[in-house]
Amino acid sequence: MNEFEPRLYLIGRSDIPQMNAGKLAAQCAHAANEFEYNDIVIPCELVNAVDAIVRKWRDDRAFGTTITLIGTDVEIRALTANKCMSGYVHDPSYPMYNAMSERFTAPMDTVGWIFPVNELEFRHIRESGLELYP
Repeated sequence: MNEFEPRLYLIGRSDIPQMNAGKLAAQCAHAANEFEYNDIVIPCELVNAVDAIVRKWRDDRAFGTTITLIGTDVEIRALTANKCMSGYVHDPSYPMYNAMSERFTAPMDTVGWIFPVNELEFRHIRESGLELYP
């Protein structure tokens, strides 16, 4: 069996104390939209291969398999670095509460995403030690 299949990996931050399940779901939706709709620069020699992999992912039930992992900012940056198709969602107004329960917003990188395009990138994710989001 070939373990490398098209999958979108979303990595939520475990080091944001107020990142609850609802906020993570919203941030993951932002990440999936970023993957789908933002222009991603792909080296010319990889365009046809990447296009075929993305089409295969989209053709699977019309939305593809997505896996959510959890990691720290440092782990996410290390994992997304130098990948052909990856990114990090920057929320300019992430909602938080201070010690006096007053709501405020702060700019925050919240969820990394990776769409591995080859066996090496896939193996790098598998060997990262990041766990599935509970």
